[in-house]
Amino acid sequence: MFNYTRDFDAFDLRLRLPAVISKLYKLASHNGGITYIHCTAGLGRAPAVALAYMFWILGYNLNEGHQLLQSKRPSFPKLEAIKLATADIVSKNYVVFPVCSYDEDKVDF
Repeated sequence: MFNYTRDFDAFDLRLRLPAVISKLYKLASHNGGITYIHCTAGLGRAPAVALAYMFWILGYNLNEGHQLLQSKRPSFPKLEAIKLATADIVSKNYVVFPVCSYDEDKVDF
């Protein structure tokens, strides 16, 4: 499964993250929770997708997820793109993922 996001483009990543995470969720669900995420260098887009998945689907706090990700592989996921994509989802008042819900008192960036 291929889903292209432009390299070094935080705005493009922000716009595409919900669709990418939706596809990732479906793939992981059908593959026993295992899938492979990659980008050119593995330092920006792929870690951002992994972190957004951890945050939106697995329920990690964004900062804790980022620390865990960094402990496994130093990288530079675009945190601001993830935060803004999250705000986009919440402000449109719709649920993109069947396991993702919004509780105003529990949102932690």
